[in-house]
Amino acid sequence: MTKKYYQSSEKDDWETPQALYDKLKTVFWFVIDGACTPENKKCSIGSYKDDEIDWYSTTFCNPPYGTKNLEYFFKKAIKARDNGVDVVMLIPSSTEIDVWFKYIWDEADYIIFPKGRLKHEINGVAKGSATKGSAIVVYSYSDSLYYYNQRFKKLEALNIGKVINPKFTV
Repeated sequence: MTKKYYQSSEKDDWETPQALYDKLKTVFWFVIDGACTPENKKCSIGSYKDDEIDWYSTTFCNPPYGTKNLEYFFKKAIKARDNGVDVVMLIPSSTEIDVWFKYIWDEADYIIFPKGRLKHEINGVAKGSATKGSAIVVYSYSDSLYYYNQRFKKLEALNIGKVINPKFTV
């Protein structure tokens, strides 16, 4: 995982498109923004660059794509899920790389591949399309099949893109 692989600009604090966040919030009532700046946080509680706050409640995370420590966010998401917390991450959809096999294909509960390329924002204003596709990865703490199916249907109804459940995909 190198900086050049994930990042095609010097900027690494692109904001999540508000419309996308608003749709996800109808399914997940986010309390913590796991990777933000004071200016672009989406939740009442924000975790900034050097903060080490625990993700103790439902967390949304759009980590900096250019960081060498992107793996850190995956580990933190899995730890939070294992402690009973739902975590939703917006990441590059580079499905062929090692972190996908290590932290996503075998660990995620849902993956949404949005239609088209997202338009990330700066100060709430869309600033061109992302240079590659994105994925929304969900780590969900519930092991109830009923709950799982209900959430899957809710995610599909958002009409963001293709929803898959990697644990049930053959």
